[in-house]
Amino acid sequence: MAGQDYLHRSAALFSAVFPVVWLGLLLIYAARRRVTAEAILTAFTMGFLSALTVGISFLTVAAVTAGSDVISLKGVFATSFLAAALPEEAAKLAVILTIVYRHEDVISPLDYILTAGWVGLGFAGLENIFYVFGEFADGDGKWLSLAIARAATAVPSHTMSGVLMGILLASSLEERAHKARWMIASFLIPFFLHGLYDVCVVSLREQANGLPFSAEPWHLALGLGVVMTFEAWLAFALVRYGRSRWHETLAPPLRSGQSRWIEYSFRMLLILTMLIAIGLIGLGIFGVWKRHNISAFAGAGIAWLGIAYTTRLLCLTAKDHPSDLTVSPQVPISKDLASG
Repeated sequence: MAGQDYLHRSAALFSAVFPVVWLGLLLIYAARRRVTAEAILTAFTMGFLSALTVGISFLTVAAVTAGSDVISLKGVFATSFLAAALPEEAAKLAVILTIVYRHEDVISPLDYILTAGWVGLGFAGLENIFYVFGEFADGDGKWLSLAIARAATAVPSHTMSGVLMGILLASSLEERAHKARWMIASFLIPFFLHGLYDVCVVSLREQANGLPFSAEPWHLALGLGVVMTFEAWLAFALVRYGRSRWHETLAPPLRSGQSRWIEYSFRMLLILTMLIAIGLIGLGIFGVWKRHNISAFAGAGIAWLGIAYTTRLLCLTAKDHPSDLTVSPQVPISKDLASG
């Protein structure tokens, strides 16, 4: 029995960590060896530690729902925006501005985008372990379905919210006339999308507990996918927009070339990601037809396609356009951001 329990725990840990590793490899591919390992490790570690705000969220939710088995509709929005989105997105932004962007190897806007994505991925990693092992500890056998659902939705959503923050913060440096607007947007846009995402998730959970909703569960699940789709493709659009504008000279040089088999391995990873995304879309369409909660996978699949295209766009930027996404070295980015 002890050996079987160990295997179950190992399986739960693997299911929680696997999507983080997958997305991490995509971010490494996007970096094209231009972002140093030290900067990546710093960003991921700080994001991982910032997920301790999940504990704050749990305590806030407990306070909101104390003495009641079912929270009100107002409580759903309060839980989603104030107990979850606010502390979590604020924690990510805080470590990005105060620690990650002060790192000496974070130089260009491309560095800003990718390290912010690593912060989001680190946050998603610890949070995913919390949720999967929490469900595993309940002993009802539903931890695997939760792990699969979070691998397709929550983990990429946190990662893309970090990427969005990085894009918007980098934009604040290019368009100095509207710097304050971009910096405010770097918090408000991820916060708003995160809140909408959690509204769908919390509503589904509380509807199962008796909270009255006019919408059917599969509608809420579909809405979750729509939020993810918008988040991923907004990031893609902003990266594409930035590519056409961030064109200062003296980009940091590309590092030594990598072996052909590593290049092909990353390309296969990208292709496999797109195939899985197409599979998720098909599963989600089936869910819509059957009016089932797996309808969320339709939007999740489209979002994963957006992530794949964003990764490819960043990769091409680094490989084929060495002057793109780079600011003038006369103005240190981290000090400029820190000074406001």
